Amino acid sequence: INAEYGVVTHTGSCGLCSTAQDLAIYLIEDFTSAGKVCATKGLINEKRGLECYMQIGLTYECAKIWNYDGIYDGQVCTSTCISHLTEPNNGPPPACELNECLQCDEDKAGPIFSAYGGRTRRRSGLLSEIVRPCSSIAHITHDPSEC
Repeated sequence: INAEYGVVTHTGSCGLCSTAQDLAIYLIEDFTSAGKVCATKGLINEKRGLECYMQIGLTYECAKIWNYDGIYDGQVCTSTCISHLTEPNNGPPPACELNECLQCDEDKAGPIFSAYGGRTRRRSGLLSEIVRPCSSIAHITHDPSEC
């Protein structure tokens, strides 16, 4: 989507992850698996979690919100997630319901992340390892020739 003064790369408000660098990383990294690794590191040591997200390539501010998101999930979803960490992300089709851990993240941390992070995979029109309803994914095509 072209705007008069730039290229729209996600829907919703801008935030800490709305940079072109973060988009570039979102385009090549899913975060579902890597995010679990970094979130685990962040729960043990906040600095190591932040470093983990930055090693993926996120900007400092975006890495910070991802790290805080993982730490918050660990605080509010631990009892739910401890028994669901190795389960598939989604249940069987056609419903493809989120596993209980991801649903907890969606309900508790998701709104906070969206408010401060700005860019999410769905708002950027990107698919992930987590199956989502098509209606929740923005219709945005990322064309590097337009940048």
